[in-house]
Order: sequence, then C-alpha cells, then structure tokens
Amino acid sequence: MFDNVEHYGETRYKLLSEMFDQATTRYLASVGVGGGWRCLEAGAGAGSVARWLAKRVGPAGRVIATDLDTTLLQRLRLPICRYGDTT
Repeated sequence: MFDNVEHYGETRYKLLSEMFDQATTRYLASVGVGGGWRCLEAGAGAGSVARWLAKRVGPAGRVIATDLDTTLLQRLRLPICRYGDTT
C-alpha cells in the first residue's frame, strides 16, 4: 500500500516504531529470543525490530530481515549485512 522510499516513508516507519516496537520486543523477549537464535523478520520496514533482534541474538545468532524494498534496511549498518544478495 505504501512505498518505503516515498517522501514520508521514514517518518511513517519512525512513528510505527514508536507505537509498536515496545510491545513487539517485550513479546519477543518473553518468547525467549536470545543468544544464538536464528530469526527471520519479513516486512522489516526500516529495521528497528531487526536491529533489536541482532543485538539480542549476538554474534552466535543470525537475523535475516527482508522487505519488498530494502532501501531503509541498508542504513542499519550492522555487521555482515548483505542486501538483495540471495547467495
């Protein structure tokens, strides 16, 4: 419905993050997401939850975050990030 790179895309994702990330990360923590986990976030938007997951799983874990448009995910600057590479 909305384009990630539209004029208001970043603002929209920031507001969505402010509204929902606390409940999302609280739920993920209650499930037990922790060191060494392997996680997939589909529809990652700007990646705020992906960033939280990456910190939570640590270097022994792995997070794959994807979206129809990965433009905003590229700004995460997390170690060993590849965008659009399916190899």
